[in-house]
Amino acid sequence: MAGSSSEERGFEAALEAISSLITRRKRADGSNWGDAFALMDTYIKILDLEEPLSRLSVIHVAGTKGKGSTCAFAESILRHSGNKTGMFTSPHLVDVRERFRIRGELVPKDVFLEHFWWCWDRFQAAATPDVPLPAYFRFLTLLALRIFIAEKVDVALLEVGIGGRYDATNVVRAPVVCGVASLGYDHTELLGDTLPLIAAEKAGIFKPRVPAITAPQPDDAMEALQKRADELQISLDVAPPLESLEDPSAISLGLAGDHQRINAALAVALCRAWTERAGPTAQLDNLRQAMQRKRLPDSFRRGLASVEWPGRAQIMPDTEIQAPGESPQGSLMFYLDGAHTPESMEVCATWFCESVAGGAETAETSEGGQKVGHQDPPEGSGEAAERPGLQNGLGLAADLERVNGEERDGRTDRTGLGSEGLNVRRVLLFNCMQEREPVKLLDPLIRIAHGKGVSFHRAIFVPSFSSSTSITTLSSTPDLTWQQTQLQTWTSILHKLGPTLNRKPNPVPPTAPAGAAEQPDRNGSHVASARDGDVSWDGSGFVMPSLPAALEWLRKAAREQPPGRLQVLVSGSLHLVGDVLRLLKH
Repeated sequence: MAGSSSEERGFEAALEAISSLITRRKRADGSNWGDAFALMDTYIKILDLEEPLSRLSVIHVAGTKGKGSTCAFAESILRHSGNKTGMFTSPHLVDVRERFRIRGELVPKDVFLEHFWWCWDRFQAAATPDVPLPAYFRFLTLLALRIFIAEKVDVALLEVGIGGRYDATNVVRAPVVCGVASLGYDHTELLGDTLPLIAAEKAGIFKPRVPAITAPQPDDAMEALQKRADELQISLDVAPPLESLEDPSAISLGLAGDHQRINAALAVALCRAWTERAGPTAQLDNLRQAMQRKRLPDSFRRGLASVEWPGRAQIMPDTEIQAPGESPQGSLMFYLDGAHTPESMEVCATWFCESVAGGAETAETSEGGQKVGHQDPPEGSGEAAERPGLQNGLGLAADLERVNGEERDGRTDRTGLGSEGLNVRRVLLFNCMQEREPVKLLDPLIRIAHGKGVSFHRAIFVPSFSSSTSITTLSSTPDLTWQQTQLQTWTSILHKLGPTLNRKPNPVPPTAPAGAAEQPDRNGSHVASARDGDVSWDGSGFVMPSLPAALEWLRKAAREQPPGRLQVLVSGSLHLVGDVLRLLKH
């Protein structure tokens, strides 16, 4: 980067510089993973961070599912306890600064740019063929460490990117405590194709003389974690459930979904360990007094209740269709969850079904898509199971009734007719990365939704306009071959499940917006469309060439259908969720 003008050293220039660090090598190519990690110590020396890093107070969290939510819970707890917190997570949804938070807020642009260019110049000056510029995630990890050290945080929450043993965040040699969130199958091309192999990679963050805490795990995964802990002669504890620490009626979580109770319990255990080992004396005294009374400190409960984590079980209205506070009739509501593993998709499907059945969009969202007001705390087996009007944890209203010979709940039914006489249509907006297997994501989604009486009336497959290979918007015409593959998977699943998934067609289907007519993609494949009344709300899918075109189609559908609501589940990729959030907010 030559020159030093404000434009040349501004935010857009920084984004371009970061994008230049992204390798086009596929994730499955882990041939030099360990060698690349070995360079992290060299990079730490280049930034003169060896001694400061040894004094940084760190909570290090690995896992397959929920490690980001666990970090968010823990950060909120420790911030509400009076600490200056830093948190590094990935990926970001809209703004790269989401990865770097101080006291729960995005790092200001001037602070980000100051430390970014300081690191960039150091690496540029020291670069050699043997020590090239750090790759994308490694650079961002090093930048986070530089920011947290320079800003003098009391505690830094570090979320592992992939795996643990060779992850860039594992350059931290002496964290205060390590955590492992729920394990499952993801990145098997790098981590191994069995839970014990995956668990062994995650346990790579364990350190001598550093206690480790895990969420409950399958037996074979737990054995692998315990084996590594025994080798290091450290303790490995399973985080106790929240119900064992406090009356469940006194605990309210800021993140929706029964699975978040597991993440919250791990966060509480990590915060307890950090407070006992590194926290201020006053916080430790407060913790001990509360635990003697068999309750959590007030600061812990406030932290659990107020946490926010965009793109995970988030509900947001489209204000172009419905202004906040207006009648839900004719509304367009987005349900956003970046689930991208089979296990997380099962959780996402359950959350979506419970949300659309329980009317969560009117009670829990505001203009920004965040929850507002105090929510009734979850009890018993989970939040959805005890929400008024729900039973058996299924998200089906208690007042099931027969209308025209069909079963329906108090809000929606299998045909899409709500009890208020409103038309309710549900659409899946989906994309997943090419290393995923679409059938392992779509099959549990369809089956769980069907089992709970919730139907998808259309499915749209669309490329994201950001990706793992660019930090800025992709401008070239996308190759839609992968979206066609996902559409074929969707169609195949519906075909196998047979006529039980059929829906009543809408008598007044929407027409497509300009630019969404049938057209071949760049490879000559057919791109289905919603043109000129040829769409029935029968669960079939189609491919859209761009996300903006898909959003325009959804808005047109919401305006043209009879009075009702359009409920859109956005899932399969955090990149897709981030792109939708960007479009809705701008």
